[in-house]
Amino acid sequence: MLRPLATLAVVAIAALLAGPATAAPRDPDVPRPDPPGRWRVIDHTDEKSTSKCIGNPITPLCTVETDRACLLRKDDKLCAATVGRTVDDIRLIREESERDYDERMRAVFAKSRIPRLDEYEKFRVIKAERASAKNLPRLKAPINRRSKPYRVEIGDIVITIDEVNCWRSGPMPGCSTPPYGLKWIYFLHRKGDQWVIVDEHYPGD
Repeated sequence: MLRPLATLAVVAIAALLAGPATAAPRDPDVPRPDPPGRWRVIDHTDEKSTSKCIGNPITPLCTVETDRACLLRKDDKLCAATVGRTVDDIRLIREESERDYDERMRAVFAKSRIPRLDEYEKFRVIKAERASAKNLPRLKAPINRRSKPYRVEIGDIVITIDEVNCWRSGPMPGCSTPPYGLKWIYFLHRKGDQWVIVDEHYPGD
């Protein structure tokens, strides 16, 4: 019995000398999931939005917030910033995608590009992770009807958000509530000193 007790004593002393175990440093590019009940707000002005970096995609989360503002505000400049393109590129892509439609449908598309000032949105980060050799096969795997793997490489950041639409007026003012929220998954790649969207999974995809 003496030898085991002596061994345990040595182990205990060594543990005390080593001090408390240090946790691995947090990845600054991977945002923490938002706790239940916490929502980020995207509105038609930066002052009314919780983000402080809309239009400046210097982190993966800033790029996601810029994209949410792009969709809400119908702002080509913001949309271009999220994919590392120019405003002219965005407008040319849109023109080419609408070229084969008749005049009536093009008018519908034009109307859809007018921002609705009575609308805003809330979203929360559900999950975020950096792509590695270990999780890459899972992150690439298609979801639902997707026929092709997602464009994601080792080192990319994948952020999943839950988004709800909100209205200040109309027949049903207020925000839609889960489970009516919409799940988006963003795949982001570092390009120079910015992060750009290289792929995404969106509601209805």
